[in-house]
Amino acid sequence: MPRVGLEKIKAVLLEDSEGIVLHLDEGMQRSIDAYTDPWGQDGKSPATPGQFRTALPLVDLPKVPVR
Repeated sequence: MPRVGLEKIKAVLLEDSEGIVLHLDEGMQRSIDAYTDPWGQDGKSPATPGQFRTALPLVDLPKVPVR
């Protein structure tokens, strides 16, 4: 890939010298519209089956007599 300078990037993005800014904006909007929250819509129901499960199972520890 050839290297380009900052002036070339400014010309393409800010001045739309290659006429692609409209397509870039449309692609960005499609990405924004397709986004879904990975934590679920309401934050209460899990997005995946084990989302709200603890990492380790909780087990009772044996009782040790105190002296």
